[in-house]
Amino acid sequence: KFDRENEEERKAEVELSVSGSMQTAERSLSGNVDLAFRTLGNQFYLQLKKLQADDPSLQSIQPIIKLYEGKWLKLSEDLIPENVKKLQKKDEAALAKEEEYKKLFRESSLFSVSKEYGVENVNGQKAYHYGITWNEAGVRDYLQKSAALSGQTMQESNLNDALRFLTAVTNTEFWIGTEDYYLYKSALTLNPPSDSGIKSQVELTLNANSYNEGADIEAPEDATDFNPMDFLQFNPSSPSEPPAPTE
Repeated sequence: KFDRENEEERKAEVELSVSGSMQTAERSLSGNVDLAFRTLGNQFYLQLKKLQADDPSLQSIQPIIKLYEGKWLKLSEDLIPENVKKLQKKDEAALAKEEEYKKLFRESSLFSVSKEYGVENVNGQKAYHYGITWNEAGVRDYLQKSAALSGQTMQESNLNDALRFLTAVTNTEFWIGTEDYYLYKSALTLNPPSDSGIKSQVELTLNANSYNEGADIEAPEDATDFNPMDFLQFNPSSPSEPPAPTE
């Protein structure tokens, strides 16, 4: 959920669930994580719903993980990366710069429609379903101009790395609303190249709805201050008495 009604105090709530496994000749690993992140202006909250893995290094701190599971933690601004904080609080100059980025995105030839699947119902909306082909030259031009807007120069090595990632995209699909032309769903399949011989495939799906509707995002009433020193004070050799979260 994203609430941008008040540009002086942007709000967001993001829930993330990830599960997966990895197998090599020496060992196999599997696990899953489920968490929520909520921001209101310069206030940041994290809720760890689940964190499980069969990695021995993670097993040793399971007692303290269990202590925090399901609880809302208020994070100090010092723990938040500057680029995340800048997304929340923007002055007039920053908002004007943001409009320049939006204009550049609209005017760039990043992709073209390679297949039309017809009209489908998705997330409660009728939408045009398109297969997409990425335009390498257009993406290159966009990345260079985007860097210039931020007062930087896109190094050729970094540019090539980004384009190398683009070549790993084997399938992209968009579902665009027939009435409002909003993006209601997108799907992306990646087969990243690897120098180590490990084969992997990543499938990403975005579902969107409720454009221009109010989003109910409030500060958790039962949040406690998160103290990273709790982890440093925790002794895995005697896990029966982990430190309590700071009130």
